[in-house]
Amino acid sequence: MKITLSDFLIAKFPTGLAYDDAVELCLGLYCCAGLLPNVDLAEPLSKDVIAEAFALFSKQGGIQNYHSAQAISFGANYHNVAEKGHWVEVIASIFKLGVSVMGDNAVEILGRGAS
Repeated sequence: MKITLSDFLIAKFPTGLAYDDAVELCLGLYCCAGLLPNVDLAEPLSKDVIAEAFALFSKQGGIQNYHSAQAISFGANYHNVAEKGHWVEVIASIFKLGVSVMGDNAVEILGRGAS
């Protein structure tokens, strides 16, 4: 059965994710093909699909320990964490700020989630 990325995040992390982990996972999903090989997603992953999913996850209370000062390092401080624009800016930080993405971090975060 196909699942949306936001529904996957809510099911995988029912108690939420720390903001820093959510950022790592967001960037990992954008940059590293194959992070979710056993998940039948309803839509192919793209910048917009990932940003919308993390915004919905945040609206559902999925982002923990967030402070707006954290967003500055990703250039995402112009949007609320529950807005798609926030996560688009997080993804854009790869190009604008040269943020390094390590797929290993995203894999480790996924491993901590519910089965």
